[in-house]
Amino acid sequence: MASKHIVKLLDGSTHHYRLRGLNENDEDIAKWTKFCASVFSYKPNPPSPSYFARHFYNDPRHDANLVRVLTYRPDNNASSQEEEAIVSSVRIFQRTISMGPRHPPIETGGIGEVCTSPDHQRRGLLLGIVVLSQLYAEYRGIVA
Repeated sequence: MASKHIVKLLDGSTHHYRLRGLNENDEDIAKWTKFCASVFSYKPNPPSPSYFARHFYNDPRHDANLVRVLTYRPDNNASSQEEEAIVSSVRIFQRTISMGPRHPPIETGGIGEVCTSPDHQRRGLLLGIVVLSQLYAEYRGIVA
């Protein structure tokens, strides 16, 4: 489930973004882990791409499609051969909560790896991706 979004900035420029889940392949997941590491590289002890890969692969309920990413193609041309770059990310963690023997378990979720590329900050992208990710989680039966 992917969706396209057009963002018009205060300077009048228009930018085309696409919201999607990661593909369940090592190449797409590696692009995402490198992206997350690059955004958090300002920290005194920045996490490496392998840090994010371990977070993902060691989660017993990992699901690439629950990693929601916003992609951007610099030339705004959908038919261009230029590769879309990940510019924002929100990961939904799915968990089951038990409230005791009298209540059925609840599928719930949290978020992590929330980040936006510095080149795309101050555009309201993260708010949009968080809201749309919550709607996607609900669509998947995950109580936010």
